[in-house]
Amino acid sequence: MKINISMTTATELAQISSSESGTGDKIGQIKIKEQKVLVDTGDGVKTLITPYYTGNSFRGKLRRASTQMLLETAIKKDIAVTADTFHLMNAGGGPTYSRQLFKIEEKVRELNPLISLFGASLAISGKLITPNLMPYKEIVDGQGVYYYSTNKEDGSIYSNITAKNLFIKTDDLLDRRGNAKFMSDEAILEWQSRAAENAQNVAKSRNTDTKVKKETLKTVMNQNFIIRGVDFYSSLGEIGSLTQIEKGLLYRSLEIVILDSLGAYKSKGFGLCNYKIEFEDGSVIETKINEYLQAEIIKKDYKEDTADAIAAFDKWLENIDENNLMIEKVLVKNK
Repeated sequence: MKINISMTTATELAQISSSESGTGDKIGQIKIKEQKVLVDTGDGVKTLITPYYTGNSFRGKLRRASTQMLLETAIKKDIAVTADTFHLMNAGGGPTYSRQLFKIEEKVRELNPLISLFGASLAISGKLITPNLMPYKEIVDGQGVYYYSTNKEDGSIYSNITAKNLFIKTDDLLDRRGNAKFMSDEAILEWQSRAAENAQNVAKSRNTDTKVKKETLKTVMNQNFIIRGVDFYSSLGEIGSLTQIEKGLLYRSLEIVILDSLGAYKSKGFGLCNYKIEFEDGSVIETKINEYLQAEIIKKDYKEDTADAIAAFDKWLENIDENNLMIEKVLVKNK
């Protein structure tokens, strides 16, 4: 099985790697995921710093979409789901379970295609391969051509598809603005005095082992993100072979994920993307973000193999019972 994914950012995209708060005159930084790759620029091989979206995060979205479908059906059938069941399906469980006997693993795979497809901690290995989604300007002879800008002083080259948004997190009480008008003068003066004292203590603590946390909400931040109109590519593969039900589960999960947003700042409209998903049998599904920033499926052309797999999963889902969900009763816990 191979599923090719073409994704174009319709709004800004940010998958946060780290965050550093600003202190004093230092501007805070909210950094996105980046990695180094080697590219031939025509002037020798150089190191490119490029953003990307992790396959692990995309896999996590697929997993949660799958869990959503199973839990919605469980509610309709009045099947009680335990916390262990939820964690095993939604997040893969934890250290409670380790490698299982083969006969137990096979039984779990037969009962629950979600666990079989995505795995469960150290107990059951997943079958799905989810490489990172990489930003390519174009694909030439099956090879991705990266976006990059001019040389920088350190000898590396950098992607030109990122931007920064400088913003100020203000403290309304400190500035006596906005909703601070509802506070008493005494409360505002007390907070101003406390903020001033805290600032002095923060400054004093910089040269000591005991650091004082800055209390004021006022700080300047640089927010990194990927700009609109960037093309990303990846493909989903398999380890071993997927059953028809497992394939159908994956296809249904993709239908949910490609209508959702990716990464951080969703409340700001970030992470909306247009997709083209191509299946091995020639099936295609495409989405488009409309003028109201809503995702729509604009094309769904499922060939026989893909349609049969979806039908097999839908039938399985319709007939699930408690045994399909209560996998913790089958797995053997660590002693």
